[in-house]
Amino acid sequence: MRSFNLHIIILLIALGTSSYAQRGELTYDTLFSGLDFYEVVRQIEDQPDALYVFDIDNTLLISNDNKFGSDWWYAQTEDHPGLKLHVNSSCLFDVLTPMFYAMFNTTELFDFQAQLVEALSANNGKIVALTARGYSPSVATSTELQLTKNNYSFLDADSMQLAENIMLLNSVIYTRGGDKGKVLYNFIQGKNYKSIYFFDDTMKNVVNVKNAFTGKGIDISLYYMDIAPKIPYTKVEMHFMQEELCNLINTINTLGATSCSCNHD
Repeated sequence: MRSFNLHIIILLIALGTSSYAQRGELTYDTLFSGLDFYEVVRQIEDQPDALYVFDIDNTLLISNDNKFGSDWWYAQTEDHPGLKLHVNSSCLFDVLTPMFYAMFNTTELFDFQAQLVEALSANNGKIVALTARGYSPSVATSTELQLTKNNYSFLDADSMQLAENIMLLNSVIYTRGGDKGKVLYNFIQGKNYKSIYFFDDTMKNVVNVKNAFTGKGIDISLYYMDIAPKIPYTKVEMHFMQEELCNLINTINTLGATSCSCNHD
């Protein structure tokens, strides 16, 4: 009888595991270093007809050592809106952001990263960037220059308006801070990718993609890129950056009226 009960328990565990898998619950892996990324590339580079999706800032590129105007600076402004002097979205996305991308130097997160990314296209793999950057001709030009300068060569000639404020241009999807899960799910409709691999340094984006694809029966793997250094700014650094931003806004406004103004706390 005990043996019979044990078999029942094992069967129930197996059924429970099977049911869990069928619900399509997704998990993610965290990458802490370039070596971790290399090991993942080795595992997934031979997948046929795969789609490889990369965030840009702090995933493929790091800007201005994650200081003023960088992706990490933007992230810090969510908790400290005074850091960006409470500028409106039009000023931030249409005036300041294109200048930041044009002004600041960018590099790979680690040596030989572009070569590793390029290896993913060997077996008819498609590589796209899915960025929170908002589309404008100047932002797109700066983005493509940054990627090519750092030896990323996945920029195919394609162009499509995917939705309001969502633009695909030369293998870069500009979301203007939109939900990456919804954007990616809509992007793959009508396409025949056998597997999808998503890389992003922002947990919110990983979770949004997870939520969008859970239960959809799509083969997707998620990777949280915890590689770029993200150290909270000190009060002294924040004050210095506020002054930098105010000086930049004042300079811009001497050239012509904009929606930007310095609004200190």
